[in-house]
Amino acid sequence: RPVGRTPFVVLVGGLMLAGLIALLMLHTLAAQDAFRQTSLQQRLAALTDTEQQLEQKVQVDSSPITLRQRAKALGLVPSVVTGYHRRADGRVVAREVPATSVSPATAAATSTSATSTSATSTSATSTSATSTSATTKHHRHGAPRR
Repeated sequence: RPVGRTPFVVLVGGLMLAGLIALLMLHTLAAQDAFRQTSLQQRLAALTDTEQQLEQKVQVDSSPITLRQRAKALGLVPSVVTGYHRRADGRVVAREVPATSVSPATAAATSTSATSTSATSTSATSTSATSTSATTKHHRHGAPRR
């Protein structure tokens, strides 16, 4: 008995329909991925802009003028290192006074005499003390830090 063409046509038609549906699904998934990629690229661009704005803000807030203004608003004043003191545990601590109460010439003279008296400890400490005597720090009004 000869086999009819109908089952073969149905089989080929089914395979073609399955292939067409698979192709349509792959195309849909590719389109979804393209939309997701576009969305993520837009988000990345927005986050990059935000990062650049924040970096700019940090640079502005870190400028010496801004830091000086903020310190003044908090009641801090510049200080001058007048000498160094070696503690019993071996640490060296700077003696500081508000810059407004000591003139730079007096601070330099005091620093020089303090460094010459402590020169017996080490020459590195003496060199460090002389080179950093002009550094200024901030502390609150009132008694100097010890």
